[in-house]
Amino acid sequence: MNVTAIITIGNLETAIRGRSDFLDGKPGDSLETKGLGFWLYDYKLDGSNPRKTRRAFIPWTSCLYLEEMKNERDRGILRV
Repeated sequence: MNVTAIITIGNLETAIRGRSDFLDGKPGDSLETKGLGFWLYDYKLDGSNPRKTRRAFIPWTSCLYLEEMKNERDRGILRV
């Protein structure tokens, strides 16, 4: 599932876009199954040019908002 997450880093908010297999219903690793957060793969931070092919862990305590990105025209709010 492709998502956009608004996260806090200190007092700043930023958007990070990427793909999450766990939010798509696939089994997660130990951090995800414990409910601590989720991994984003092939992510891109707001304002950065290239996509990162690595993964970033998004803890639920830092995530303010999640939005599912089905395609560029169709957006749906995730309720998690």
